[in-house]
Amino acid sequence: MENQTVINKIGIDTLIQEILSGKYPKDILPNSALGFTDEQQAQYFSNLRRNLQSDMAQAVMTNSQSLDDMELLKKIKG
Repeated sequence: MENQTVINKIGIDTLIQEILSGKYPKDILPNSALGFTDEQQAQYFSNLRRNLQSDMAQAVMTNSQSLDDMELLKKIKG
């Protein structure tokens, strides 16, 4: 398990270095929409905030809030 974590970190570090060095080109999306200004921008972020809040509330209500998993992880780590 620990070896996999080390391999993943090495892979991520290598990938980040390759991106920073320019080995992979950055995708640039075409500007297919006009920018938000004033009221449109406020409305967009208001709706986004409301949707995120309702999604988080749904996740909290439907998922278990038990600490059993945390206790199990503590026992595994020893």
